[in-house]
Amino acid sequence: MDIDSNVLNQIAYSLANHYVCVYYVNANSGRYIVFTGEAREEEKDSELPTEGENFFVDAVKNAPLFIHPDDLDLMIATYDKNTLLDRLNKHDNYSVSFRTNVNGEIRHMRHIVILCKDKRHIVCCLEDVEDEYREK
Repeated sequence: MDIDSNVLNQIAYSLANHYVCVYYVNANSGRYIVFTGEAREEEKDSELPTEGENFFVDAVKNAPLFIHPDDLDLMIATYDKNTLLDRLNKHDNYSVSFRTNVNGEIRHMRHIVILCKDKRHIVCCLEDVEDEYREK
């Protein structure tokens, strides 16, 4: 079965409706595109890019805009290209939990990183796990 770009876009945006957003990243160059579900009000004027030339650089640069200060060092280390790729060479996926601080509201998030079958791309998903956190 041939899959055209329309089908891939539908899949990506469907996933993004489950997650806060989904990044598709070229692991070598860092070039990326971001898929989000229907934009929430607080995200419409966001300074965060929808695509870019270097995910690893942009993730570190943008981290202070939305990551809780107490979790900032953890996430900057997580976004380090060498660290991320080393982890993916050992395991095809992993996740890191952290807190966001957007408009004064603290929410618990999970950053999920998956190595694609081609071993040249990664998918990074941001999942809001606040309800899960409150249940525990």
